[in-house]
Amino acid sequence: MQQSGKGGDDSMVTSQKLRGDLQAVFNVLSKDMQQIMLSNPQRASLLEESPLIQVEVASSTSPPR
Repeated sequence: MQQSGKGGDDSMVTSQKLRGDLQAVFNVLSKDMQQIMLSNPQRASLLEESPLIQVEVASSTSPPR
């Protein structure tokens, strides 16, 4: 039982690392390429966990509320 919990922890750590890596790659893209990436809802959803990216997503792709 304990091993399955550990596996979940490993998955969570791996997911966080991958999100961090994705954010690092995104941040080195040019602004126009970032906008292209954010225009795709599936790609934008991968970046929503980051507060900095979330602001860009909200300001560039979401309709005003």
